[in-house]
Amino acid sequence: MNIIYDCFNILGNIIEGSDDYKKMMLTLNVTDLINKIIDSSSFLDKKIEYEGRTLIFNINSHQAKLLEKVEDINILEMKSTNVIKQEVKNFLINGKILTM
Repeated sequence: MNIIYDCFNILGNIIEGSDDYKKMMLTLNVTDLINKIIDSSSFLDKKIEYEGRTLIFNINSHQAKLLEKVEDINILEMKSTNVIKQEVKNFLINGKILTM
């Protein structure tokens, strides 16, 4: 068990160094290997599952950072999926004082 913790710790230290290491781990399918380790040993210790899932999340966080560029988002193309009904909008805009 300690060797699994040590390996996860080493991988965690590697990916903290640079996003390039996260890209490399994604191309080498390290997340699949971590999932295999979790599946085969998580019944023995839940901490292995927690550490492994945390490591996978940190590796995949590289992809989330790529999507965070605000300049790439075109606000004009965004459509509102939750449109406020006209009667609710009128009620909110009127600004009447209500008494209870």
